[in-house]
Amino acid sequence: MIKLCPPAIIYLIFSATQILIDTIKGLYNTAVMKIIVMFMVTLLLNILCDQGLGFVSWVIVFIPFILMTVIVSMLLYLFGLDASTGSLNYKCDNTNTNCGNGISVDALGNIIIYDPEYNGTTNPVYYQSPNIIIPNPHKNDIPLSQPIIATKPLVPWGSSSPAYQS
Repeated sequence: MIKLCPPAIIYLIFSATQILIDTIKGLYNTAVMKIIVMFMVTLLLNILCDQGLGFVSWVIVFIPFILMTVIVSMLLYLFGLDASTGSLNYKCDNTNTNCGNGISVDALGNIIIYDPEYNGTTNPVYYQSPNIIIPNPHKNDIPLSQPIIATKPLVPWGSSSPAYQS
C-alpha cells in the first residue's frame, strides 16, 4: 500500500467530496475526469513530500483556499455586502444627499442639478440611451484666464474722405 503524506491525504479527501457531489448531481463525465486528475495530483503531492518538499506540497493544497478567501473578501467589500446575511451594508435617510457643486440626490434617488444660469430652451436636456445628457451652458464662454480686449476702429490719418474731416 502507498503511504500518503498529509497534504496528499487532505487533497484526496476534498477531491473525493467533489466527485461524490458530481456523481449525486448526475455529472458522470465530470466525475470521471476529476477521478483521473485526483490520482495524478495526489501522486504529484506525494512525490513532492518524498523528495523533502513538504512545504511546497502544503502550498499547492492551500493556494485555492487562500485565493478563494481573498477573492470573496474583496467581492464582499466591493459590492458592500454583509458576509453573514448577504444583505447590502448601507444607511439611507430620507433627506437630500448633497454631492457638492449644486448637485444633490433626493430620497427617491433622483439627481437634482441646480444651475440658475441654465436655459432649457437654448440647451435642452435629451436622452441618449442609456444616458440623460444635460448640455453645458458655458461651453462657448470665454475663460477668465484670457483677457478680453476691446477694439475700436482706427481713424485713418490723412484720409481724403469727408467722413473723417473735421
